[in-house]
Amino acid sequence: MTDDGIEGNSPDAGTYISFDIAGIEDMEQVMTDVFAFLEENGVTADPGAQKETEDELNGMPFQSIEWKGTDKDGPVSIGVGIVALSADGDRHHRLLGVDRDRGGEPA
Repeated sequence: MTDDGIEGNSPDAGTYISFDIAGIEDMEQVMTDVFAFLEENGVTADPGAQKETEDELNGMPFQSIEWKGTDKDGPVSIGVGIVALSADGDRHHRLLGVDRDRGGEPA
């Protein structure tokens, strides 16, 4: 999914994670790409389950958006985290994680 970052899957393919770097002007496209990626991979997010939080991470603004959803194997947890990497907020780091729900077992 990424041209400007890295991505990987757990050995059992139960967890997918990617990291990208984008300018503030690209964030709308980044989110569009997130949902296109999810759709291409058969993951459906439940918009009614969306949860947003804002905080600081190592002194940098951090935003988290999370959903419950499903894929071909059942329930999944979806999370997108956005961290501002510069004081002026010009560069951002985006993290996408998709994890199959395992009945309370750690991912």
